[in-house]
Amino acid sequence: MGTGGVIVNEEYPEEILRQALVQPSEKGRLLLPDEAELLVDRNYVLFAAGLLQEYDEDAALALMKESLGVV
Repeated sequence: MGTGGVIVNEEYPEEILRQALVQPSEKGRLLLPDEAELLVDRNYVLFAAGLLQEYDEDAALALMKESLGVV
């Protein structure tokens, strides 16, 4: 999942997000998924949903679901 100005305002956010799934060439291993659904916080509101959940969990979840979109 991508959020933040760099990803939200990028014309092709999928390219940036796919790079997060690339295993580094050095010996250390990361536990990365073989497949991943790439989502973008289209409205840049996940930070607000995190704060809102302390007061209204249902509203926060609805806000997140509305904002997330597949790239």
